[in-house]
Amino acid sequence: MRRVTSSRLVWFLAIWLAGFASGAPAGSPTPVVIGTDPEAALEKALELERRHNWTGAIETYEAALEQWPGRADFRHRLRLCESHYKLARRYQDKSFRNVLLKLPRERAVELYDELLERIETHYVEPVGFEPLLRRGLDNLEVALRDPAFLKTNQIDAANADPFVGCETPSGPGERP
Repeated sequence: MRRVTSSRLVWFLAIWLAGFASGAPAGSPTPVVIGTDPEAALEKALELERRHNWTGAIETYEAALEQWPGRADFRHRLRLCESHYKLARRYQDKSFRNVLLKLPRERAVELYDELLERIETHYVEPVGFEPLLRRGLDNLEVALRDPAFLKTNQIDAANADPFVGCETPSGPGERP
């Protein structure tokens, strides 16, 4: 019976995460006007970020990337805004708050391990775990700056040590 529950939780987690993997919300009804100056477009998007208007910033960066596809700074900022947007959506989702946030740490780690195993065994193309890890660390960095995440998870950002309780090749709790 435990395996059935585990499988259901893994599929719930996978489907739930897939819903947030798509990035920004579906296209807005009004097109974003960015003008002809990339620096002005960047400043407009940064102002939207400062106001935590993640949807507006995402749309602005997407429009800017269509006009200036070679701008790596637009691509980087877009990815950060998408992380903020997904985090905000996640913490507003009742199923996330009522199911996943209430899992004991050990169970959450087991579930995550099972999900990674399924990704590895069920994907047709091999999954690069290094980019997956990099994206996860980027998302963790965004989360550790988000007041709702810190409050919900009872983290004191000023005194938080991300390595406490971690298993490393050199031993538990030691910095890599």
